[in-house]
Amino acid sequence: MSIRGMFPKHSLKFMVSACQVLPQMMEFCHKILVDPSADPCSKDGALHCIGALAELLLKKRIYREQMELMLQNYVFPLLNSPMGYLRARSCWVLHCFSPLRFHDELVLRNAVELVRQDLIDDKEMPVKVEAAIALQTLVSNQEQAKLYIRPYIRQVMQELLHVVRETENDDLTNVIQKMICEYNQEMAAIAVDMTQNLVGKCSVCV
Repeated sequence: MSIRGMFPKHSLKFMVSACQVLPQMMEFCHKILVDPSADPCSKDGALHCIGALAELLLKKRIYREQMELMLQNYVFPLLNSPMGYLRARSCWVLHCFSPLRFHDELVLRNAVELVRQDLIDDKEMPVKVEAAIALQTLVSNQEQAKLYIRPYIRQVMQELLHVVRETENDDLTNVIQKMICEYNQEMAAIAVDMTQNLVGKCSVCV
């Protein structure tokens, strides 16, 4: 199951908006993220709150301008966490903030590269699923991200097909469709490999 489907973002956003507690909520989450002694479950919860509020945060300039630094300082390091659920959560947060306007091109490049590495190299399928979704949303929302991934598109598409075959996750079917649309010219060169992978998937299903 994708981590995205486990937590209803709309209910948290409604609660925060209705109670006008956004500043207190963000301060609470920030204290957890900067605390080196905070337990991993607390960090997971803090990232869940921030990701669930992404749409609201991106509409408010005071928070929007801090999000790039927040991702760099607190989310990027957890993409290499020894705990799979924190890696998955960090990918999910990057997906939530994929529409963010990045001012530092290096930060965007690092985000794309870290997510790509989690998709390709991670051993845990839930992490790969979240990394795939995050990568696709970054590519769709950030023109530069599309350029960064272009040299790796064959490897990325092959891994996406592998993860779909292993998980039968419907979200990833949509990811593949969107990636094909983003890289339609490149797809012609790898169409044979993709077809062979799809034939293999169908054979397993039969």
